[in-house]
Amino acid sequence: MEVSGVLEKLNMKKISATDIASQFWCEKKMELGHLYGAKRTVFMERGSQLHEKWQSEVYVPLTVETRSGADWYYKTAYENYTTVSTLMDKHVGREFFLYGSVNGYKITGKIDELRIANGKVVIVEDKTTKATDVGNMSRKSHLVQIMLYRKLLQDLRESKYTYSNMSAAYGIENMRMSEEFQKGLAEIGVREELRTLPGIFKMMFNRVAAMPPIDDNLVLRYSDISSGKELGEVNVEYNTDNFDSELTYAMRYWNGERTAAPVPESERWKCTRCEFFGKQCTTWYGGSNA
Repeated sequence: MEVSGVLEKLNMKKISATDIASQFWCEKKMELGHLYGAKRTVFMERGSQLHEKWQSEVYVPLTVETRSGADWYYKTAYENYTTVSTLMDKHVGREFFLYGSVNGYKITGKIDELRIANGKVVIVEDKTTKATDVGNMSRKSHLVQIMLYRKLLQDLRESKYTYSNMSAAYGIENMRMSEEFQKGLAEIGVREELRTLPGIFKMMFNRVAAMPPIDDNLVLRYSDISSGKELGEVNVEYNTDNFDSELTYAMRYWNGERTAAPVPESERWKCTRCEFFGKQCTTWYGGSNA
């Protein structure tokens, strides 16, 4: 599928799960972030630090340095392969990079944690918030994001999105990894049949297809942004009909069927937290009384 007018306008070739989730916080802010660049806040930096800390507890990264786009794609597939292996061995794995498709658009995302409980794979998404702001827990954007992860992972497991789909979408067969990267793979003992992009991606897809069933019970795990202390978990029940309705609404924006929607007037309190408020966006701007 050719890049849509909206993707071209935003200089994008694929849509992230975070983009779709952000549509349910403020779609206009999501769009302006791509057009003008969103600033990273102190809270965002702290959130990234906590994710790196949690990641290091189970995650097994590929130690070979990437030098090209093809190298990076290999790295995502290899690390997914090891994450699923860790999941099957230890019943927990972290950082699974998702590839998929919705309405012909390339969609990507990254699951924070997978764990096996009662014979099923449970998706866990880590979120940070202020200990005094528990109202952020299970907000709609978080619910949409984790349910989208559930859909994408299920598509992989049920072979609705296969290596052939991905190869056609990304041109995997035509990519060439750097010689330095390939030498590095050999040096750390990666088997020869897994030292090619098609080889590692096919093995990754096979591993995911062999996973246990994916639980409809999803978990949002919240931690305090300052201390990293866990505040609690929220269980989310995946409902296909409800989620499909939300996804259909979101995709109408990417299809160009409607313009980016600002927050409703009842949620204009969000505007005071937005760097575009009163500048690129004046939807609810009314001076000092806004």
